[in-house]
Amino acid sequence: MVAAPSGNPVLAGGLGRVNLPEAITAARSGRTTPLRCPGHDDRNASLSVLPPKQDGWVRLKCHAGCSLDQVLGGAGLSRKHIGPATSQVQPTRKREIVAQYDYLDEAATLLFQVVRYEPKAFRQRRPDGNGGWIWNLDGVRKILFKLSAVQWAISEKRPVIITEGEKDALSLISKEWKATCNPMGAGKWEPGYTEMLKGGDIIIIPDNDAAGENHLAVVANALRGNVDRLRVLRLPKELNGSKVKDASDYFNAGGTIDQFQTLIDDAPDWIQADTKDAQDTAPAEQPFRLPRSDDDLHFHEQLVASVESTRFHPNNPPPEEPWAFKLAGVEVAHCGNIITIAAAVKSGKSSVISAMTASMMSSIGQDYLGFEGNNPDGKAVLHYDTEQSRGDHYHMMMRALRRADLQTPPSWFSSYSLTLLDPAERRAAISAMARKAAANGGLHSLFIDGVADLVFDVNDLKEACSLVTELHQLATETSCVIVTALHHNPGGEKTRGHLGSQIERKSESVLVLRKDDETISISCKPARRQEISGDKAPCFEWNSQASMHLLTQSKAATTDDRKRVELRILADEVFGGQSHLKWVALKNAIMAARDCSQNTASTRINEMKKLGAIKQSIMGNYEKSQP
Repeated sequence: MVAAPSGNPVLAGGLGRVNLPEAITAARSGRTTPLRCPGHDDRNASLSVLPPKQDGWVRLKCHAGCSLDQVLGGAGLSRKHIGPATSQVQPTRKREIVAQYDYLDEAATLLFQVVRYEPKAFRQRRPDGNGGWIWNLDGVRKILFKLSAVQWAISEKRPVIITEGEKDALSLISKEWKATCNPMGAGKWEPGYTEMLKGGDIIIIPDNDAAGENHLAVVANALRGNVDRLRVLRLPKELNGSKVKDASDYFNAGGTIDQFQTLIDDAPDWIQADTKDAQDTAPAEQPFRLPRSDDDLHFHEQLVASVESTRFHPNNPPPEEPWAFKLAGVEVAHCGNIITIAAAVKSGKSSVISAMTASMMSSIGQDYLGFEGNNPDGKAVLHYDTEQSRGDHYHMMMRALRRADLQTPPSWFSSYSLTLLDPAERRAAISAMARKAAANGGLHSLFIDGVADLVFDVNDLKEACSLVTELHQLATETSCVIVTALHHNPGGEKTRGHLGSQIERKSESVLVLRKDDETISISCKPARRQEISGDKAPCFEWNSQASMHLLTQSKAATTDDRKRVELRILADEVFGGQSHLKWVALKNAIMAARDCSQNTASTRINEMKKLGAIKQSIMGNYEKSQP
């Protein structure tokens, strides 16, 4: 299901010509409309525009499998058109093709085109061999823009500039620089592009936004070790009073060729560029290579000194890692670590996070679902929701306040909704805000309710490892606890994709939520210090009067209650109208009633005594206990 907009004028059987804004309006009135999907060459009206659910968002489903980006890009719309808006969605003006970017291989054969529209949108198409187009890149070899020129520049030891898009690349090419980009922009770098740049002198120009910084990190880390030189050219964010996002903006604002050449000449190597404005940008992995200059040598001397400071010695203990959270009296989270909450969909993970945050806000005595928080210094606590609507996020935080018996949150607590950002922007925002909080009074904990929404694909091993490494470094660097929440795969208890495997491997504790009818248990398995077994796990249920989940009892206690009922029924059967029975008679009666062995009957007698279904008199006879 794609919860985002779609479409331009389309033909739907029996409905006449319907455009997407009209279909959205119809969906808000409860009607479903089939449309031709603008994300591909659709002849079958494979896009369904569906009425919103409780979150108020109009839903879209492309039965041909188009992604959110494909549907949005083909429609020329944005999320605001299908969100829980108070006003009607206004029809957008018709899209017009304003540019076509040819991608030619080494033999100057056209492989595919990137088509730019106004209002701004992009689509890709390939020749069908008959003078027409197929609007996808299925089975097509993907290459860099202006590949032949790039290969020539590398062979001639000329610099090659990487931009985020074709428009910027052409702007530089028109001024005699060699420039390129990958198709489909930020977040779409592929290993094949790295091969095409091997041995080159490469300069990356990131866009001045979070997506640009993340694209820089991905591309630079892919190229390190594969190119002769790797530099980063950061454009000024403003020039002559005009904002600058990319190379086109730079020249439109009055930047000259000479000024730009100076920027190229001064562009630092990737190692140096990577540490610039660290608190304002997304962190990127530092490349390791043999030093080739005085600056490189200085960097590696610092690196070795940093590693040496961690060498084990009995007289050099590391800083104390105080506990941050306990569950059922067991320390499950310590500063500088990651913990993971794993659960099936709709199994209470957001309620657990709400209870954990509330446990730090008020004194003990409230119902925190078995948790105890420890933040004596009032360090910052940051909470990010990536899954729920703004409304659901608001109500979740209000429940946390009610749980702590507060009207307003403490000044050190902040909660944000990140649903309108893409994965790269979410990562950049979280990283920058965490480091800022750590530098201004300290960071206690960081909650990410929906860590899977920080990657584009949970099954991409490289992306998963990159995110987990980033989070682990962030927890260590800021001495905070990072609490992540992740769903199980449907029907099982394995967390989703490579991301689940990697984040569990790095977690100090994994809190597993299991739902049995209306009761949810919280166990801690595995844990580095002490586990909380499933039988001893705290349990909670939804309380309609309180409008929140409340602690009930441990799973073991719930199991004992059920067993006690079963054994009382058995006692009623075997005693019948008799007031007491000797042990042999009781054993034989149980064997007859349950068709079981002597050993099983003896076990049942011991269980009945333990759980109070029967009792033994001073004469040694057995009697039924009063309920």
